[in-house]
Amino acid sequence: MIPARTPLALLAAALLLPGSAFVAPAVLHAAQETGAHSRLVATIASDTMRDRLFERQLEIGFRGPLEQDPELAEIELECPGFTDALVAGLTPTLRRSHDVDYDWFRDRLTALFESGMSEDEAADAADFFSGETGQRLLLTIATQQSGTNALRDIMADDDMTISAQSMDKDRADTVQRVQEAIGKEEMDAIISELALAGWFPAFEALQPRISALNLELANLDYTPEEYAEIDRLTAEIAEAHFTRCDAADPVSGQE
Repeated sequence: MIPARTPLALLAAALLLPGSAFVAPAVLHAAQETGAHSRLVATIASDTMRDRLFERQLEIGFRGPLEQDPELAEIELECPGFTDALVAGLTPTLRRSHDVDYDWFRDRLTALFESGMSEDEAADAADFFSGETGQRLLLTIATQQSGTNALRDIMADDDMTISAQSMDKDRADTVQRVQEAIGKEEMDAIISELALAGWFPAFEALQPRISALNLELANLDYTPEEYAEIDRLTAEIAEAHFTRCDAADPVSGQE
């Protein structure tokens, strides 16, 4: 196990959104913006990150609970494909909401970095994360991401709220998986590089606030208008799906 205060553990705690992703330099968000803090946010919270985060949230926070719902399991036996129809039909609405939330997150992340890192520190951090080692680390964190505890919270809470404790447990699980995936020799080299980096202490000091922001992002609720649209679309999807089932099985439809 990696001790809780090593550079890797701190980096994972600061960077791990619920579904973080590899950030390709060619698709950085706001790449034309000037300023080291904006470039750092563009490196960490790119459009690729936004897309991967949405895919992760769709699987963990939406499809996952649907597939574990006993009533929906019975519906799937009688009229297969309902879960897929719900996911496909609601994805555009959920995506629009996610994009608004993610812009909110990027604005606040920029403000955090501006409050706690100098221009030089932010520039050096952006250089690290856009370089080969930083990209390797981000890619591995993304592919080894754990969401088991977050899913348990979603299933256990009517409000589908993820707790700070569950996010901490998922981060700890992810850190262990990252260490195993990269291997001890390369991991030791990355940890040594981070430990010597002049920007890392400032980044480390911001970690609790970044983690809190990540948790707030994960638990942002829909607006009343979004809830109304989701309810309307769900009713339309259900009616269309069951109409197709009844048409395919006239005997069942007459019962």
